[in-house]
Amino acid sequence: MAKKIRELIDDLKRGGFVNRGVQGSHRNFSHPGGTKITLSGNPSHDAKKHQERDVEKAIREVTDFLKLWNGQNRISAMWGYAQV
Repeated sequence: MAKKIRELIDDLKRGGFVNRGVQGSHRNFSHPGGTKITLSGNPSHDAKKHQERDVEKAIREVTDFLKLWNGQNRISAMWGYAQV
């Protein structure tokens, strides 16, 4: 069964994305890590497959970025560099 747009919005918010604004039925989300995604549709409507796939991809990009970032900070601490 397809997710609702509302569920995709909740997934993005739980992933750390912030709503940058709405233009009509389009919601623009961004993450401090730099990933951006636009989600269109009424919150009560069923999401299309490509929308579900795009949200999953955006969340995966953010988690991969955070894993890399945390790994670099551990390496820097190991070698005595100041963490940013």
